[in-house]
Amino acid sequence: MDKDKVLLLTGGLGGPLTIALYCPLRNAIALGSKYPLSSLSLYRMTFARGFTGGWTGGLSPTIFSCPQFLAMGPLYHVYSTHLGPTLAIFPTAITESLISFGSQARNAQLAYNATVGKKEIVNLQHPASPVHVGCLPHVLRNAIAMSGIRALNGPCSSLISVVTGGERESATVQNMGAFTASVASAGISMPFNQVFNYLAVTPSAGLRDVPGFLMSQYVKDGRVSKIVIRDLGMRIAYNAPQLTTFLIIERKVLKFFGHNVS
Repeated sequence: MDKDKVLLLTGGLGGPLTIALYCPLRNAIALGSKYPLSSLSLYRMTFARGFTGGWTGGLSPTIFSCPQFLAMGPLYHVYSTHLGPTLAIFPTAITESLISFGSQARNAQLAYNATVGKKEIVNLQHPASPVHVGCLPHVLRNAIAMSGIRALNGPCSSLISVVTGGERESATVQNMGAFTASVASAGISMPFNQVFNYLAVTPSAGLRDVPGFLMSQYVKDGRVSKIVIRDLGMRIAYNAPQLTTFLIIERKVLKFFGHNVS
């Protein structure tokens, strides 16, 4: 099987698998944009309606994750041949958001609606529509998060190879590099992710309200709030394993069909 078809296969399989697997973690993060609770309390809220309740709203993102990860996988490599591996991140992030924004906003809204009374329920975004004020932070979040496995992965793997004395091309070093890079990019993308969630579940809010949200979320009595640590930890706990898992699947499948792994 040629490389392009293999990349299509990895995007079609790895994307839905990772989106579905880590759905409860994503739902808890969305609730964090509205509730100043501990991460443990948010996880408990996510599973308040039982174990399967943790996957509330997860079907739509899982369905749309197939074309989303086709953009993140094979389409990224197409962009990369013309723009280079770093610049290719930006058109890929835009394409990814055009595909997945509606379903992910709807997922956040369903998770939030499950925690409030009838009068507080918000209208649901159409899963195929990217038209929303929260689309811009969604694109920025995707670009930063993707930079972990697409741009920072190589330097992190090289550093780990030097520190540990391991072979740069070994699977262990590469996987450690991917995870380390994903931790960094997840942390940097966290504010953009929470702005996206806030706008998704707050119909009356617009971009003008973002500074006020960030101040109320992350500053208390003139000091940095503990919520910063909570949101960083939850974002890293979701994004780093999810993207690392996707990259491992991509590499394993490429290797299985005899293609070089970059």
